[in-house]
Amino acid sequence: MIGIVDTYILAFTKLRTRRIRTILTIVTSGLLFSCVVAALLLSQGVFHSINQFNKLGFGQRYIVQATPTTPIVAFYDSQSAKQSVEARATQLYTQTVAAKTQEAKKLGIAYDSSSDEKPLQTFSGPNDTTSTTLNGATPTAQQALSEYFAANPAPGAQSLKAISAKYHPTAFYSASSVSVGGSFVTMRSGEENFSTEASSSSTTTSQSIQNDVLQNGSLEFASESLVQPFLLPNARSLTKNSAAIPIALPYTAAERDLGLTPLPGTASSSQKLARIQQVYKQAASIRFYGCYRNGTSMSQIQSAVTTASEIAANKNNKNYQKPNLIYGLPAANLCGQAPVASDTRTADEKSMDQKQAQFNAMFGINTTPDQLKMPFQVVGIIPAQQDKASSDSAAGILQSLVGSSLSGNAAIPQELYNELPTPLRTQYTSVLTKGDALSAGNTAPSYYAEFSNATDARNFINDASCSPQAVSCSGATPFVLSAFGSNSIALKDLRQKISGALRYGAGIVIVLASIIMTTTLGRMLADGRRETAVFRATGAKRIDISAVYGLYTVILSLLVAAFALVLGTGVARIVDNYYWRTVTIQAQLAYGGSDPHLRFRLFSMTASILLVAALAVAVGIVSVLLPLIRNVRRNPIQDMRDE
Repeated sequence: MIGIVDTYILAFTKLRTRRIRTILTIVTSGLLFSCVVAALLLSQGVFHSINQFNKLGFGQRYIVQATPTTPIVAFYDSQSAKQSVEARATQLYTQTVAAKTQEAKKLGIAYDSSSDEKPLQTFSGPNDTTSTTLNGATPTAQQALSEYFAANPAPGAQSLKAISAKYHPTAFYSASSVSVGGSFVTMRSGEENFSTEASSSSTTTSQSIQNDVLQNGSLEFASESLVQPFLLPNARSLTKNSAAIPIALPYTAAERDLGLTPLPGTASSSQKLARIQQVYKQAASIRFYGCYRNGTSMSQIQSAVTTASEIAANKNNKNYQKPNLIYGLPAANLCGQAPVASDTRTADEKSMDQKQAQFNAMFGINTTPDQLKMPFQVVGIIPAQQDKASSDSAAGILQSLVGSSLSGNAAIPQELYNELPTPLRTQYTSVLTKGDALSAGNTAPSYYAEFSNATDARNFINDASCSPQAVSCSGATPFVLSAFGSNSIALKDLRQKISGALRYGAGIVIVLASIIMTTTLGRMLADGRRETAVFRATGAKRIDISAVYGLYTVILSLLVAAFALVLGTGVARIVDNYYWRTVTIQAQLAYGGSDPHLRFRLFSMTASILLVAALAVAVGIVSVLLPLIRNVRRNPIQDMRDE
């Protein structure tokens, strides 16, 4: 019987023999397990950092956007609706022409019905066929559309609540586009650019429109809960007792309004981060004005610009006759009505113009200029939306994973807007919702449902969404459903997939390590048959021999585990130290630098690595069982003869 101390001495002695083979066994098997250790530590660090950054945006919220079919698409998707509205528009046109003829006769003014645009346009098709379509710009077509949209509204909040009920939503929100039905531009440096405004209908470049959040159609009213992640810490106090409309601007718009030149494409990530933090810190100082003008007001401004240009061009032309009515330009900082600079009309001309204005007003044609200067106060910064080029890069992929966004739109937080003084809010609302029937038909409010977990949100999207390729959505699936604001749902799935991949990877490592250790230990035991035979000849029992080799295997396996832990941790630390600064900058860029103290670390300790160590020991023990059983059952005399 070999004692415990002797067993330890014999096992430890074996480690000191054939050192090269022992070291190769430790290194080869340990390398495999160290890969698993490093992967665990890095994935734990990445997801821990993502969770920290996600607290700044929508990352820990599961919001589904429900987009209904726009009314105009639903209208054109129904042949019967199209025919019905066209018939109604034609009827209204006929009635209007008759009423105009009668009223013009009463007022004593000329009226020619051929000057009115008809509500239907006729187009020639192949084989001498013709087709008609609604002319949505005409008043009668607009009225017919308004009646149809009122009778056939797009699915709304109640529909969303009904179809989402079984998925346990926790809250509902909404957002609707601002539609002014006229000109709405930012007053750069507090002034209007009349040269641009005068030609806005034809020569304003697409770039200038794109750069103006008031002009490019990206301004929307949104529930405060949707904008909350991007609001400044003192957002509410910025507009308290103020006449300014609260607005959260996209980063690029805020940068421009601060007078900062965009950084070149060659700027480093550190420079970009410093710029974003600068914009975020100075955002509360941004206050600008928007100028709204209806069609008549715009027409008078354009007339003033055009007439002034003509007069200047004909100053030496004796045959040039100035118009009887000349408009001037208002002060550039007022957004005021165009003043009358010269009026040489006769009394009869003025009377006829007055009657014409009265006639137009009777039939819904507004000839009264309307304009309003509206102040805006920035209360939030919305991170820039990723473009396709940047999303293909590693940095872009990281930003798309951890970033939150409102799709680049500027947003007016509804609850903050509602805190404005009632008279001002009424005045502003009358402008911000002036869109005509065609504008209303081309847009539809978006609705949002929030869920407490990713599973409910994912199931709701999968089960209740209308196909995005469908012409229109209706019936049991009235909305196109999609994850909103962030990739929180996808990240949940990604984490599960990575965990599964690590499990599969660990399984492959265990199999490979088992093969390596079984081969190595089996060879070692086969080479030690004489040693085993001597033990048996001197009276050692099978259990004594098993204890020696078993303890040796345990010590060897512990060395493998220790090597794997040290190497894996070291590799993870090196990767973290090399990349964390760059990755932190990209993560900060995704959130607009709202918390400059956050760091994106790629390394984080996890108790799971102890399981890897335990697996390494278990693999070693299992690997030695079969060779050991075979060795101790052999005939010692035969083994000594063979040796």
